[in-house]
This record gives sequence, structure tokens and C-alpha cells, in this order.
Amino acid sequence: MGPEKCSARAAEHSATGLGQGVGSSSIRRTVFNLYRPSMTAHSITRIYPAAQWSDAVVHNGTAYFVEVPESGTDITSQSLAVFAQAERTLALAGSSKAHLLIATIYLKHMSDRAAFNAAWQAWLPEGCAPARVCVSAEMASPDYLLEIAFTAAVA
Repeated sequence: MGPEKCSARAAEHSATGLGQGVGSSSIRRTVFNLYRPSMTAHSITRIYPAAQWSDAVVHNGTAYFVEVPESGTDITSQSLAVFAQAERTLALAGSSKAHLLIATIYLKHMSDRAAFNAAWQAWLPEGCAPARVCVSAEMASPDYLLEIAFTAAVA
């Protein structure tokens, strides 16, 4: 879908009937699902796997990944770093931020929530906010102010 806005896409789906499970795109997905081989370990794609984690895992049309900040010293700069990293990972998985389904946001300090929310809202395409939860948590590194676990539909 690329960077187009969800609200425009939703209007298109409504007008074409795609939102009701009909239309060429929906039919292609249905046909693919009917004729693909049964699920095996080979149907799981791991992007840049390492000993303890993979950068992302894609299974059954869904991408799962976690981002921690590679740079930044305050909540806004770390948030922007995580968002840029997430966009790269989404692209590798064949998705985009418009396809986010859910985000679990871990903040070191809940007092950073307002600043994080401002950056989050500016980053998301209009009308494409995923389901989300925001909790306070101890971070794996004392330098991290946030960590986000993402789930996205693969386009």
C-alpha cells in the first residue's frame, strides 16, 4: 500500500466492496490461501536471525518485530530513531506503518508519555493508528527510554 493514507484506502475498499471480502485483491488472497501447502517450519521467514532473536519474523501474512533505540538521549530523539528503524524493518518484511495492527510500547518513565504520544501521532499516517498499549517497564539497557513491539499485516 505504501505511504498512502488509510482513510483514503478505507474509502476505496468501501466503494469497491473490498471491505466486505470481495474484489480481485481479496480473491487472490483467498485463492493463495486455498492452494498453498500446509504450514511448516519453512513458511516462517526470519529476517536477520541471530542466536537470541531475529530482527523480524513473518508468518501467515503477519510481521512481528521489536525495536529499541539505536540513537538518541531523550524520549523524542529515541522515539524518532525507533520509528525510522521500524520503517526499515517494515519494508524488509513487505509492509508499512499504514499496516500496523498493534504496538506494545514500553516506557522507562511514564512521565515521558506525553512527549512520546506527540511523536507517535506525528509519525503515524492519518487514520492508521494501530491498537496499542503503553506500559512502564525496566529497560534492558540503562540508556534505553523506550522499546516497542510491533505486529503488522504484510501487504
